[in-house]
Amino acid sequence: MKNKYYLYLILLLLSSMLLPAQTSKYFINTYNWNRTDYFADIYVKPDSTYFLSGTTVNPPDVWYTQSTIINNQGEILYHTAYKYDTLNNLHGMINPIENGFILSPYIQNVGVVDAYGHYFTTDEFGNVLQSGRADTTSHYSLFWHFLPTSDQGYLINGVYIQNINDLIGWFPYFIKTNQNFEPQSDTIFGDYRSNSYYTDVQPVPNEEDHFYAFGTKEWHLGSGDVALAKIDQYGNRIWEKVIDIDDILPHDDFIAGEDQSTKMIQTLDGGFLLAVKTWSGYQAVYDGMVFLKLNSDREIEWVNEDELFYEEVLGDMYQLSDSTFICAGSYVHEGTIFNTDVQILKLDRNGNLLWERKYGDDFYPDQAYAMAITNNRMDGKDGFIMAGRAYLEGGPADALFIKTNCLGLLTEPQTSFSAEQDAENSLTYHFTNHSQYVYPDSIDGGHFLWDFGDGTTSEELHPSHTFAEKGESYIVTLTAVVCSDSSIMDIKIIAGEEIVGIEEVEGLPAFSFKLYPNPVSDGQLRIDYDLPREGRLELYDLQGRLINNYQLLINNSEKILDIGDLVEGMYLYRLVSEGRTLKGGKLVVD
Repeated sequence: MKNKYYLYLILLLLSSMLLPAQTSKYFINTYNWNRTDYFADIYVKPDSTYFLSGTTVNPPDVWYTQSTIINNQGEILYHTAYKYDTLNNLHGMINPIENGFILSPYIQNVGVVDAYGHYFTTDEFGNVLQSGRADTTSHYSLFWHFLPTSDQGYLINGVYIQNINDLIGWFPYFIKTNQNFEPQSDTIFGDYRSNSYYTDVQPVPNEEDHFYAFGTKEWHLGSGDVALAKIDQYGNRIWEKVIDIDDILPHDDFIAGEDQSTKMIQTLDGGFLLAVKTWSGYQAVYDGMVFLKLNSDREIEWVNEDELFYEEVLGDMYQLSDSTFICAGSYVHEGTIFNTDVQILKLDRNGNLLWERKYGDDFYPDQAYAMAITNNRMDGKDGFIMAGRAYLEGGPADALFIKTNCLGLLTEPQTSFSAEQDAENSLTYHFTNHSQYVYPDSIDGGHFLWDFGDGTTSEELHPSHTFAEKGESYIVTLTAVVCSDSSIMDIKIIAGEEIVGIEEVEGLPAFSFKLYPNPVSDGQLRIDYDLPREGRLELYDLQGRLINNYQLLINNSEKILDIGDLVEGMYLYRLVSEGRTLKGGKLVVD
């Protein structure tokens, strides 16, 4: 069965390359403002545009933090480079605040080997409102996370660096500030013996001013573990769980393991998914990425030992509403050092690989540093976005932005079919589905819904249908649904007459239609619409059985439908008016 799935995946990818790509909604874009540019983090704004932060480099090697706002079509709406007399390079994450963001670059004085944590507060368009330095040490420091506390202040997480040229002099660093970013206290984990830091700090659900922190403990050549901790608003540790990959995986595979933390997410069952970089041997030969699932008691449930990512870059990971995981980062081709591709993969709730996709140039590195779920819909049906850099010949790089559907593909469904009259029964017709980019047999693949214009439907790939009234005209509609996309084709058939050529019904009437929320969890489905004629909304189960239909009047523009009697699961919907399907899609009931 596994070999059959991989054969299908190969065919799917080949078909994507051979057929003309649809780029109107999904795309791979690059952007260049100076000599070298890249994106480091993504935030999905409430209006479904994307706020990205990163770095832009002016000749000769002057580094500046930059922010960019991109819309769903990949167009740049705003771009800001934060140019100061000192060098500033983005190191931290995008930290959203009310009506804006906090960016946390580190600052280097020109010609001097030093660095210190810095911050910008911006409005929603990236314009600087306030900037400053909040560290309490004269040594070097970097900031990563700004976490709001109940007193309107912040807990800042970063690293304290004893000597910027000393790789083992890094220690976790927490600063508690007031709302004006003025330090009130600090905590440095000086009890760690060597290079240590937290890569992720997140609020504890339902526990005010408590946080989970995931990081690397005492990393150096030949040693290093990862640690999950709970801390208070001042950065004090309440508990800590240290994990050594050598204790979990065979020593033959991970010799003298040097483990480094990458990402952490809190899972829907109250546990954690941890992503850990693994190295082996004194020369620090990189092995891959290990995913560990912990339960709510911090006990290991499973470990994914497959080398899913072969480079230290994991852009991000999320758990979707069906408990599967989506992860994006970079992949290094075997036998190479710098030939990397962007990679996205999906794991089931037990860590098994469901599918993976790769994007990139055959000769130059392409890397993803960040990933987000399009429109923040946690079912993932709107697809995914990834951001990073794409290297060019000669060394410079462009900022990279990729937008895919829920299958990690760049295609939209294209509906097409033909019909042939039966040789013995003139009222029976055989339909052949020629649609592209639907993949109904794959994981997360699409669905087909046939409407024969006489009140009957089918979900078969190539159905046959017998009409009742000879000489009657019927409009036959095929709707292909993939992720949140749909494509519709209708043709007219006169029952009993031979089909000489396909008479496709051209031109849909002007209409508007919006169905939300999707997924729906409170039993109340809302629709906004504007139809030229009366119509109806039809709901079907995945076997093509009609569940219910709702009349839509011309003068009504809003309607609330009570669907509280529907069991949880996925349904198909059709918007029908004057015997024609105007729109189709999927509806998820939680």
